[in-house]
Amino acid sequence: MVAQDLRSAKMAPIIASYFKMVVPLIVILPGLLAIGVLPFRLFPESAMQPGMHSYDEVLPLMLARYCGPGLLGLGHVMCCNDMAAICALKTLSGRSMTAGRDISLVGFDDLTLCSFTQPSLTTIRFSPSEIATLAFRALHEEIQADKAKREAEYKTRFVLRDSTGPPCR
Repeated sequence: MVAQDLRSAKMAPIIASYFKMVVPLIVILPGLLAIGVLPFRLFPESAMQPGMHSYDEVLPLMLARYCGPGLLGLGHVMCCNDMAAICALKTLSGRSMTAGRDISLVGFDDLTLCSFTQPSLTTIRFSPSEIATLAFRALHEEIQADKAKREAEYKTRFVLRDSTGPPCR
């Protein structure tokens, strides 16, 4: 661990522990609330049948039920990857909402599957192998020469499909 001084080094674990305490609130509290307020039961993934909801869907279900689209201007969602965006598509369809009409949804990967979802998923395309190559070159340069750290730029491509639409009103 690198710190500017001894006080900063002592504060780092304290600051990090704050986030470890917040995560259970984000994960457990919505689940406990869902047991009491959702009008249907939740099931484990292993016991899922069509029309049922799993424990993993609690937070999106609670947000959709009590906040709806347009919360504080939220009409757009960008997921960390395409599989998360496809799960969001499933959750939206279970709530009688459509990506592209009620909310704009964007993934990040450009899996082949994205063009076959309903609606087809807007995504951001990138090449993991190119990013790995850039990272390796930067590491190699760092080892070979004692130079200051440099920035690398990588261009992604926005692939527009049907899951995005005009802003919610």
